[in-house]
Amino acid sequence: MNKTLIIDCDPGCDDALALLLAIRKGGYDNIIITTVAGNVSVMRTTFNAQKVASMALYSLKENRSQAIEIYSGNAMSLLGSAPNVMSVHGRDGLGDVPIKLYPKGLSPVEINMKLSATEKLKKIIEEDNKDTRYDLICTGPLTNIASALSLTPNREKFIKRFEKIVIMGGAFKHRGNIT
Repeated sequence: MNKTLIIDCDPGCDDALALLLAIRKGGYDNIIITTVAGNVSVMRTTFNAQKVASMALYSLKENRSQAIEIYSGNAMSLLGSAPNVMSVHGRDGLGDVPIKLYPKGLSPVEINMKLSATEKLKKIIEEDNKDTRYDLICTGPLTNIASALSLTPNREKFIKRFEKIVIMGGAFKHRGNIT
């Protein structure tokens, strides 16, 4: 059975760490990274996902055949606002720390330009592939998930498709991590 992890995220400093841990830990045949605007623009979060995933794979000593796919998602919330916390995470979302992107010998993980994150998630939800087990981790705004669900006629398939769903989802009866 194929094990695939989907990480829906807005890579700033916190999500970069989650991506590093997921890639380094292993245990999955494939990792699908879907990005969304949040800490910074979706263009930047997608580039950050590519940078972090490429560096994580490059740093692995053992030869791992793990496949990583990256899909760019929603640029705005469903209400039309473009979230941005550059004052917290820096202009690039990674604290504006200069990082050499491509050390010698590093092949960057490619960004899939054929499908959006929403289209990829919708496709996964609707497929009848019983040979693949999916786990879903959401660490950013849930816009991609909401968009995919809004396009899926049978929303019960969403719950049945994933063995595990983990959401980093704010605070209950508290203000949360706002500045």
